[in-house]
Amino acid sequence: MTKRTIHRTILVCASLIAMPAMAQGTTEAGQEGASLADIVVTAQRRSENLQNVPISVTAITSEQAIKLGITQPDVIAQMVPGLQLNHSAWGLTPFLRGVGTNSVAIGNEPAVALFVDDVYLPTGSAGVFQLNSISSIEVLKGPQGTLFGRNATGGVIHIRTRDPSFDPSATATASYGNYDTISGQLYGSTGLTDTVAINFALQGIDQRKGWGVNGTTGNEANSMSGWGGRTKLLWNMGEETSLLVAGSYDRRSSDQGQPGRSIAGTFTRDGYSADAAGLGFYDVMSNLDTVQKSTTRSLSGKLTHDFGSARLVLISAFSKTVVDPVVSDSDGSPSPFFQTREFAMGGRTFTQEVQLLSPEGSAVKWILGAFYLHDRSFMDATYEGQAFGTSKSHTDAVQRTNSIAGFGQVTTEILPRTNLTLGLRYTSDRRSLDAVARLLPATGAAVTFGPFEDAKTFNSVTGRASIDHHFSDDLMGYIAYNRGFKSGIYNFTGIVAGTTTLPPPVNPETLDAYTIGFKSEFLNRRLRVNAEAFLYEYSDLQVQIVLPTGTTLTNASKATIKGIDFEISAIPVRNLTVSASIGLLDGRYKDFRNAPSFFLLPPNAPTPYDPARCSGPNPYPAVQGSAPATQRSCDVSGNRLIQAPPFSSNLQLLYTLPTDLGDFDLSASWAHGGNYEYDVFSSPLTRQPRTDIVNGSVQWTAPGGTFNVRLWANNLTGEKYYTIATTGSTAGAKYAAAAPRTYGVTLGANF
Repeated sequence: MTKRTIHRTILVCASLIAMPAMAQGTTEAGQEGASLADIVVTAQRRSENLQNVPISVTAITSEQAIKLGITQPDVIAQMVPGLQLNHSAWGLTPFLRGVGTNSVAIGNEPAVALFVDDVYLPTGSAGVFQLNSISSIEVLKGPQGTLFGRNATGGVIHIRTRDPSFDPSATATASYGNYDTISGQLYGSTGLTDTVAINFALQGIDQRKGWGVNGTTGNEANSMSGWGGRTKLLWNMGEETSLLVAGSYDRRSSDQGQPGRSIAGTFTRDGYSADAAGLGFYDVMSNLDTVQKSTTRSLSGKLTHDFGSARLVLISAFSKTVVDPVVSDSDGSPSPFFQTREFAMGGRTFTQEVQLLSPEGSAVKWILGAFYLHDRSFMDATYEGQAFGTSKSHTDAVQRTNSIAGFGQVTTEILPRTNLTLGLRYTSDRRSLDAVARLLPATGAAVTFGPFEDAKTFNSVTGRASIDHHFSDDLMGYIAYNRGFKSGIYNFTGIVAGTTTLPPPVNPETLDAYTIGFKSEFLNRRLRVNAEAFLYEYSDLQVQIVLPTGTTLTNASKATIKGIDFEISAIPVRNLTVSASIGLLDGRYKDFRNAPSFFLLPPNAPTPYDPARCSGPNPYPAVQGSAPATQRSCDVSGNRLIQAPPFSSNLQLLYTLPTDLGDFDLSASWAHGGNYEYDVFSSPLTRQPRTDIVNGSVQWTAPGGTFNVRLWANNLTGEKYYTIATTGSTAGAKYAAAAPRTYGVTLGANF
């Protein structure tokens, strides 16, 4: 993003701030009609109007989720500027405004925290997005270290599901789509007594035909299936006390989201390449069919008591994720050069949170709280292949985390219509690692390396300071400072046979965010315009690098991120709602001189990096044929941050046509993303090209709303793009394909 673009965008911001004042005199003469509904969010751990919260929040309502057919995380990313939300059997890897981690190793939590009903999930499953009980999705941008704390360096994705209702109701849907895909959802709620109510939500999907084929084995590739459910029990124990218990289960089986396909033209072992094999974009060429199966369970309880002068909230939660043992082709080629057998990992987490909040309507809003987390994560893997000769390498590793935190925040009016917010959080994380590696020769005794044991404590103070001023009932401006923190972590994925010393943990990362923004409504609340400009100073950011022994985390010393977000909603005519957003982003490594690399380049590939900046005994290869590939350290200062598109935009149209025959709902969405990097070396081989994703649907609902039929299509233009791309493997550069064009029909019923 050039300085000229930034200056022009700031002028646009200034113009938009002035628009409410200019429009004030025209609202009374404006066309009468529906107005935009209030959106209630919990960005500050209490229910508030979105327009009164001095935080950049994208809120997706249940109506939007239903009409736009949100059943996958990538659809949410298409609605939020600057958000990348990839998923695989391992979990979700969100990036927000260039902040995130592409590591899905168990124990390494995302830098964008995922919450479901106020409960922190260290690993998120895509199944939670497929439930038809979602009441809202809130995406909080920027560090949320004060109130949400745990690893919310880049922001928070908070999913809220419906609470039980005492009035009996039920909703069911059944869908059929291309690739022989069958899916269904069921939701029900009822009161059991005058004080107890229960609900449940079930979902399942079975894609029986893959997007492509495995050119080596001849089997289907890029398919998935899964099912899950969530239930909640509400007990109103008295006028001031309530207990809400929730449980969930999710089972996934998928070979999607795995880099098992070499990029056309890149070097692969034994001369194999995507071109030579004659494969399509959605085909793979692995000598093994890698299907990852995972199971996630959770149980939580939320006890609320109103003392009158304060409200007490206790939240207890337990979750467990296990990835079944799987055979994985690590090199992604037809040759058994490097593969992983019996790879399993998992983790279990317990959290306890205590909150004490000021009563509703008090002049001074405050919250005090404490948080505790215990997590145990494990990895059990056996590596084999030509890279190890006739031997195998086996690794067992367990990482434990104990975290305690105390936090508080207060908001008070310091001048008429002017509020000051101050918040502080102290966090102490204790990490420990126990690991052992063994060399398993074809004959003879095993050779043990280790055991390795280590522990380290990471302490941090994070906080928030903001001032907001209400220029009128329809215009609020704010400035804010926030600090985010993500704990240090051990690299146990790189512990293999031959390891003699345990590498130290990577350092914690911190992010200082400076923001200025406004929120406005005018034209009789038929138009809403929100915007925020931000500057991030990012220190010791944790970056995943591919090495000969696998993926590992390292620290980049400094990075700077700056940008602007716009979000606009409008009702230009009756029954038509238009939403649009634009994100401008410039994120670069400011100081990253020791980026370890391991890669091979194709013939005549462009080389954006300077070989003179690389160190080590073997300078980086400029052409193919320089094998054996070895690790090198390069200075990538000035390169763009990964998964940080410089420009992104989206548009959604929702139109309802009421008739005597029923209601017709038409929805259309378009999401544009600029090109961005998937590795720190800005390799053109793994650069995501610009994308334009178009989705649409038409739904008819019978009079009375008891039955509906919906025709839908996603990625209408058949855009081909990646969910992840990597360099550094023995198969050259690899990628995992995003979903192709999908379409189908959904039948729904309400009881």
